[in-house]
Amino acid sequence: MSRSTAERRPAARRWAAGGGRRWCGAGELLVVDAGLPPPTAQHEVYDSRGRFVGRVDLAYPGLRIALEYEGHHHRERAHFRQDVSRYNELRAAGWTVLRFTADDVLRHPARLLAQLTQALRERSARPR
Repeated sequence: MSRSTAERRPAARRWAAGGGRRWCGAGELLVVDAGLPPPTAQHEVYDSRGRFVGRVDLAYPGLRIALEYEGHHHRERAHFRQDVSRYNELRAAGWTVLRFTADDVLRHPARLLAQLTQALRERSARPR
């Protein structure tokens, strides 16, 4: 199922060539290159009352797993505060949020994929 880190590096290089601006496409490439199911890009999340919670970078909506890329702009105070609030709202809506950086994608893709695989297994095993 899983490929070696060396075999996944082409996806990371394609992402790096885009300067990190295309996390959704790069995240999908990395995940799909590893043989995992393709995630949905830019998925809108709503709570049980139909209230918009936020848009996540990549998602497995049926399992309520979100993958978020934390670029440099997330360090800005206002953006950081918004992120914290949004992650809490996503959790309250039943979502698991996995957060990743450029370092995760470029230097530690095996770890990123292991964390995602674990979340997919855990969520798949739960009754819905």
